[in-house]
Amino acid sequence: MEEIKAPITEYINGPGFLEEGYFLVEVLVQKRKERARIIVLLDGDRGIGIDQCAAASRKLGQWLEETNLLPDAYVLEVSSPGVDHPLKVKRQYPANLGRQLKVETTDGRTVLGRLEAVADEFITLAPVEKKKKPKPGQAPAEDTLLRIPFSDLVSAVVQVSFK
Repeated sequence: MEEIKAPITEYINGPGFLEEGYFLVEVLVQKRKERARIIVLLDGDRGIGIDQCAAASRKLGQWLEETNLLPDAYVLEVSSPGVDHPLKVKRQYPANLGRQLKVETTDGRTVLGRLEAVADEFITLAPVEKKKKPKPGQAPAEDTLLRIPFSDLVSAVVQVSFK
């Protein structure tokens, strides 16, 4: 599938495909019995709307037809990542400052925390745990900010809150 995924990724990341402020999150290629399925996930620094996805789909579909990259039938889907889709690129993190993330790390830890800061090499989380009521006369424990390097992240998923 890399022979299909790589040229699509290169084309989308190339000059003139996406407008300023938008970026590629992921290209997925699924081979099926009848037809291949190409899923392109796009995002923007301020989110992305259906109009931008539709324009990208038309442009990519035309390019796929012209290059004949897929000689057989295929299905093309261009959309934004859903709320349950893990954050894949660093550029997605600033738009989620203040939101709660569920983070899995390379050492097997799972951390639930509010995204406080994003730097070039790491994110900073304020842990969110179910609080135990302090004993009478005892002050509640203070949260400690956690720095998690991007190199230690396995996945980070925004947690939807209905408050």
